[in-house]
Amino acid sequence: MATVLLDRVTKRFGRVRAVDGVTLEVRDGEFMVLLGPSGCGKTTALRCVAGLERMDAGRIVIGGEDVTDRQPGRRGIAMVFQSYAVFPHMTVRDNITFGLRIRKTPAEETRQRTLQAAELLQIGELLDRYPAQLSGGQRQRVAVARAIVMQPEVLLMDEPLSNLDALLRLQMRAELKRLHRETRATTVYVTHDQVEALSLGDRIAVMRSGAIVQCDTPSAIYNRPASTFVGGFIGSPPMNFFGGTVEEGGRSVRVAGTVLGLEERWAGAEGIRAGGEVLVGVRPEAFEVTTETRAGAFPAVVVVIEPLGGTTLLTVSVDGETAKVTVAPDTDHDPGQRVWLRPLPDRLRLMEPGSGRAVIPTQEGARR
Repeated sequence: MATVLLDRVTKRFGRVRAVDGVTLEVRDGEFMVLLGPSGCGKTTALRCVAGLERMDAGRIVIGGEDVTDRQPGRRGIAMVFQSYAVFPHMTVRDNITFGLRIRKTPAEETRQRTLQAAELLQIGELLDRYPAQLSGGQRQRVAVARAIVMQPEVLLMDEPLSNLDALLRLQMRAELKRLHRETRATTVYVTHDQVEALSLGDRIAVMRSGAIVQCDTPSAIYNRPASTFVGGFIGSPPMNFFGGTVEEGGRSVRVAGTVLGLEERWAGAEGIRAGGEVLVGVRPEAFEVTTETRAGAFPAVVVVIEPLGGTTLLTVSVDGETAKVTVAPDTDHDPGQRVWLRPLPDRLRLMEPGSGRAVIPTQEGARR
């Protein structure tokens, strides 16, 4: 195991900066997720760590050693690709042992490490089968086993679950979490799926346009997004944003004609001034929904009702803008019905309208 440092890494494709001066440290034994929409540079950054892309600037340090100019095979890494990349003419056993045989690892050691990896991935009974005889999830396990059997210092994964159906992805997420807990290999995992990121990562680095816009724990990323982009990208449904006006020196904000009280931590925060405009961010589950007016609640009209089993998702209209709200599954609502939404005061996030950056609450009373 080893730390991984991306130090001001830049990679260009023509005039496009796919990775733009990224600096990121992955701790020893950490599961780091690179998350972002397609084209944000996350896979290119991973390939720079692997040595599959030649950088235009910056350096890669693994285990305290600068490996920027080393070939991929000499970096102490193993990689699992988006496509399974298993050899169709080889058995599962031969696929797993391929790298060990290239290294001329002794036969008995190869056998033991293969059995250990197969047992860890729960594919011991499949060693004599060919990839065509396996399901998609089993083939993905073979690809992971082939990587970990090399006992790499760093394990890199490039959207390894994207080709699986929803049920298999759910199962494989649990398998990968168990695998990391048992091996404690330093892992860098690329995905565009925020559910995977929240489920798997010790920390998440959210990327946009080749840069990291926030790096923190899953809880902090979800509850304290650094910008409207992060709040709107993380969460299903994503965070709602309402235009508001600050009143009473930052002790309240007016949204849809209703005054919402703010916690003391917002008073005096930079960007909060009386009469100033803010965006009020609220997660769909952070509302109290009633059919009668009450203090601190603003009106909305139900547009669409979507039963989701454990919850019901309401699409509502607030001053002509749509928002998403989750309620209990046994709650009765009808399209066209007027309801009142009361955001939970401790779940509000305030954002700057122009830049979209989060307003940082004052230290006193701030929830960290």
